[in-house]
Amino acid sequence: TYDLGCNPAESDKPVPDASWFVVTDNCKADAAATVSKGEETTSAGCVHSLTYTATYTSECDNSKVATPVTITYTWKETTKPSITSNVGGRDFGCDFSSKTNPTAANFTVTDECATNPTVEFTAGAVENLANCGKRQIFTAEYTNVCDQSADPVTITYTWIDAPAPTIGTIADQAATAKGGCEYKIPNLRDAVLAQTTDNC
Repeated sequence: TYDLGCNPAESDKPVPDASWFVVTDNCKADAAATVSKGEETTSAGCVHSLTYTATYTSECDNSKVATPVTITYTWKETTKPSITSNVGGRDFGCDFSSKTNPTAANFTVTDECATNPTVEFTAGAVENLANCGKRQIFTAEYTNVCDQSADPVTITYTWIDAPAPTIGTIADQAATAKGGCEYKIPNLRDAVLAQTTDNC
């Protein structure tokens, strides 16, 4: 049996003929085997097998049959695998309490050479963006037995993680009399804003 690896060319599968075999027959010096080609079979989705059989029967006595000799080729025929996902990227805005991170179970691999293929899943680090924004990228990858890689699939989540703002307070301010019934009101706006915080 010869394992031809993955996706061999036809030239890598030479066809045996009688010259590949040596027949020993005391009654015939130039005895030659008869070579027959079997049916190509497929198993496990992508594993192919093809057997050639060499037989020989003595011309002097048809009851004397040599033990058949076989040559078998096996190989894998694969196509590029693919990944699909049942979830997509999303911007959660300020309501990220419902955010549920994806897992490897959210991805499906199509690979004719594997029974239960699963992705290699990576959850990236949470990144800080401007204005209290957050971002996290999840990536699914897959490579089959023949080193063919599927196109990676990424899911991106963004959201706003804003701490509660605060409104500043200031001490009581007295108006300044300008004479008569006129008073000067102090600049309360600037004083309040100076004590107010909003990290976003």
